[in-house]
Amino acid sequence: MANDFKYAAFISYSHVDRKWALWLQRSLERYQLPKWLRAATEPTHPFRPVFRDEEELAAAPELGERIDAALAASKALIVVCSPAARDSAWVNEEVRRFRELGGRPIYSLIVAKDPHDGRSCFPPALLDQGQEPLAADITGDVSRRDTFLKLAAGLLQVDYDNLRQRESRTKQRRLLGIAAASVVGMVLTAGLALLAVISRNEAQEEKQRAEREALTANQVVGFLIELLSASHPEQSRGKPVTVREVLDRGRDRIDGELVDVPLVQARLKSVLAQAYEGLAHYDQALPLYEGALDIYNNELGADALDTASVLGDLGTLQMRRGDQAAAERLVRQSLAIREQTLGKTDPASLRTLANLASVLYLSGRTNDALAMYREAYEGFRLVQGPAHAETLGAANNLANVLSRVGRNDEAIELYKQALQNLVELHGEDHPDALGIAQNLAVELIRAGRFEEAEKLARKTLVTRERVFGTHHPDTLLSLASVAELEMALGKTRTAAEGFARVWRDSAVALGARHQRTLAARVNYSAALIKDGRPQQALEQLRPTIDDLRKNLGASHPTTINATNRLALLFAQLERLPEALSAMHEVQSQWLAVAGASDRRTLNAQFNAACLAASSGATEAALDYLEAAVAGGFARPELLEDPDLLPLVSLPRFQTLKATVEQRRDSTGR
Repeated sequence: MANDFKYAAFISYSHVDRKWALWLQRSLERYQLPKWLRAATEPTHPFRPVFRDEEELAAAPELGERIDAALAASKALIVVCSPAARDSAWVNEEVRRFRELGGRPIYSLIVAKDPHDGRSCFPPALLDQGQEPLAADITGDVSRRDTFLKLAAGLLQVDYDNLRQRESRTKQRRLLGIAAASVVGMVLTAGLALLAVISRNEAQEEKQRAEREALTANQVVGFLIELLSASHPEQSRGKPVTVREVLDRGRDRIDGELVDVPLVQARLKSVLAQAYEGLAHYDQALPLYEGALDIYNNELGADALDTASVLGDLGTLQMRRGDQAAAERLVRQSLAIREQTLGKTDPASLRTLANLASVLYLSGRTNDALAMYREAYEGFRLVQGPAHAETLGAANNLANVLSRVGRNDEAIELYKQALQNLVELHGEDHPDALGIAQNLAVELIRAGRFEEAEKLARKTLVTRERVFGTHHPDTLLSLASVAELEMALGKTRTAAEGFARVWRDSAVALGARHQRTLAARVNYSAALIKDGRPQQALEQLRPTIDDLRKNLGASHPTTINATNRLALLFAQLERLPEALSAMHEVQSQWLAVAGASDRRTLNAQFNAACLAASSGATEAALDYLEAAVAGGFARPELLEDPDLLPLVSLPRFQTLKATVEQRRDSTGR
């Protein structure tokens, strides 16, 4: 299929349809020619490069030399058809000019049309032969991939059904790592003969492994179908069955019924663990993951990829439970296996690297986390391309951490770049685009750019309400952003009403004890405080913290932050003993989770010192201050806080103050 053309294809499109042209170009250039079609001298990527003009030609009097040259150098023309393309003089002229060159095919991709007029999307030059051109139509029920394959089959001049069926079979039966040697002619030495036998044995082992995995998958699906049928009215006899009840039944059956098929047992344990985890039932998920890990270690070995997968899942669960030390150990083990087996740039390795970055961030090792997030992002950009979903997800993670360390401008630009790529690829209504728009709106609020933030936050909310409905969890996240904006603008009553709705609707959609629901209730209490209703805030906050401790544990960051808010609320209500007790817990938890030098630990110790001094507990106040100074506290201006006045004349305080001032002078801060 080698040819003398510079471009595999020229894409002609109206700039109204730019996102489709961009998708088509990227799909073509990333397409790998199947081995059964590829001769030894042919490239793996047969559609590189594709010409797609980025300039707006409406102001030009004619196509121009550059476009003429690109048309002449293209093996085929692909017309992105829509009512806008039909009305574009430049699309029509490109079709006409390509036809004049003669002898090369023209293909059509329909991306929009009048359902009552099939010809409404074609430029006139495509119809001048009196027949409606054959076209791949992305507006119907056919998947985007099948529509692309129809175009690819035409460009490759092969049968579409054959290409599609072969790709489908390849996906279903792909054997990872098969390297069957092909020995042509006579075997000249015993060494070559042995190599051929080994290769055949490896191929046979891979085939058996693939068959075993297929059987495992079928058994897993069968078990789950049977399990879910318990919720059918005929099985449940009309009694409502909750998801938790279905999961509990499955958990109880796995160990008793599947002892003879341990790999099926392990896969089901992982599936049910993920379901429990999604419902925030972490204590139920933990033994299932651990059981799956034991089976994979025994059956497949400590270095197997299935073992690595469960190690990563178990690490993520421990991260959510607040046990960052266990999480780091598990995720590092998973990363080591994947990097050794798959390589550092494999997407699975990069995903695990990003998970490890999350663990380190929650452990207070922000700089290490930032470096890993950046490495994962750059890796995905290299391997998957700048507009791939995983690259954009990595950009989102990196922007989140940049925001947390105060690099707001960098975070905003990264969010904007990721959002632009997603919108070009999938459109503004795509869930991932809406997610990044949501994060960008929050970042703009934090940066004080309220006008931009309000426009984006309200637009995202309206879109999510239209796409997902008013009670969807993602819609509620957007509503929370609008409420946060209202609070930043001083509209505390409106903000409190918004957060109240987020909390109540989340309780219905996700459950009263789900992490998002509890976080929404914490935000509601904060809005009540801002609105001058501290007693009502206390009524919301105390039971919420109890639920957070039960669900996530006392050392989870969400629990610690809520407890910090409770301590400050007690202080506002002048209930100083309770405030000091809560703040003591906060500083103890941050010390254990994030370390002595983390800013959250230092802030909590300083706040505890202020509360202790106000309560008359002078020695305790000095102890907290001493711990903060030992951890690196370097803000002498805070030592002028009025709450610390009872300590000012004490020699121990003066010594600590001198240390802090000297530290400030030596660091230039």
